[in-house]
Amino acid sequence: MKRLVALFVLLSALDIALTLKFVGEGTSTELNPIMVAVLAQPLPAVLLYKVGLPLVLGMALYAMSKSDMLNKAVNPKGALKLVVMLLVAVCLFNMTGLML
Repeated sequence: MKRLVALFVLLSALDIALTLKFVGEGTSTELNPIMVAVLAQPLPAVLLYKVGLPLVLGMALYAMSKSDMLNKAVNPKGALKLVVMLLVAVCLFNMTGLML
């Protein structure tokens, strides 16, 4: 589970790095309206949102996985696996810009 949390945070960092590169170069635009608003903020706020928030969420899911009662109500490891898979897809999509 710790590795999943680390992977989640690293993929979030890769996602924002690629987003900042391509949006900054003007070679792509951000499709997510929430992220459009986030990208309008100063860089530390953007990084806090894209790296700090996943870190807090990952740690919360990790803590939930240690609680028998919460683990039965919610599958934190399954939720984190799903989010990691989605982020892998997003990062792969973003990396296609490196090939163009």
